[in-house]
Amino acid sequence: PVPAADEEEDEEDFDSRPSSAAPVDILDTKRVQGLRNIKGTSAAQVTAVGAIGVAGLITGHKDGSVRLWVKGKQRSDEEGIRLGRHDGEVTSLVVVGRHAFSGSIDGSVRHWNTLKELCVGMLPGHVEGVTAMCAADDKAASPEPTILAVAARDGGIRLWFVDREDYACLGIIVCPEPDTLITAICFDPDT
Repeated sequence: PVPAADEEEDEEDFDSRPSSAAPVDILDTKRVQGLRNIKGTSAAQVTAVGAIGVAGLITGHKDGSVRLWVKGKQRSDEEGIRLGRHDGEVTSLVVVGRHAFSGSIDGSVRHWNTLKELCVGMLPGHVEGVTAMCAADDKAASPEPTILAVAARDGGIRLWFVDREDYACLGIIVCPEPDTLITAICFDPDT
C-alpha cells in the first residue's frame, strides 16, 4: 500500500537489498513447496532462466554470464557452473534438449551444449540487441530440424535451422510497422 501524504514511511519495513542480490527460488510445483534457492551476487542478477529436463537450470545474467545449475553438483551458496559470457546482459534463453541458446543485448546469440558445459557456436548476423527467442522443436510429431526464431531491437525476426553446424538462416521477417519493439514470440504448434 502507498502511504498517505501525511504519513511517513518506515524505511525498516522494506528490504534494503538491491534487487540484483535477490536469490532465484526453485519450486516443486507438484508439492507446492520451495526446494532451494540460487544465490547470486550483485554482479550476477538473473535476467533469464531455462529448464534442462528435470536435472537442472541454465541462467542468464545481467553481467552477461551464462551459468548451469545441475542437481547435486552445487550447493545453494555456489554460483553455478559458468559456461561463458556475452558482452552485454542476457535477455533471453531457449532450451532444446541438451542444447541452450542465449540472446544478449549486445546482439549475440550463443549456442551452449549443456552436457559438455561449453559454447559450441554463435549465430551470426544480429546487429542490434536480442529481445526475444523461441524454438519449434517437436521431434515426436515431425522429423524436421529445430527452428529457432530470434527477435531483435531492429524489429526483425531471424529464423534459423539449429540442428545444423552451419546455422543456416532461413530468412528474416521484418515487422511492417516502423519502430516496433518485439518483446515476445512463439510458434503456433498447429502449423
